[in-house]
Amino acid sequence: MGKRIVEISFELYLSEFDSVNVILKVESGQIKSFTIIQRTMAKDIWHQVTRYDCAHGHAHQHQLYRKDKRKVRLANLRRDDQYKLAMHELMESWLSQKKQWRRTYERG
Repeated sequence: MGKRIVEISFELYLSEFDSVNVILKVESGQIKSFTIIQRTMAKDIWHQVTRYDCAHGHAHQHQLYRKDKRKVRLANLRRDDQYKLAMHELMESWLSQKKQWRRTYERG
């Protein structure tokens, strides 16, 4: 019988109009993959600002506030450490990323 993968999801509110959604896939106490989505509300609609995930076999950040939607690879670490790094980066930069997203959003 294969090892069981458990999915854990939760939401953190940064303000009344800003949140972070986290989805972890854990096997034997180790994070196998993660998705972290920073969202902000504008005109009563939730919008993604930035997203960290492990799609395509490597952890990276989608900078959705940029016109080119650039992807930035995370350091080549264990998945648990990549998750910690991504959460730290997001908590340190969420406000500046929101401001960049807002400028792009308002330009249309």
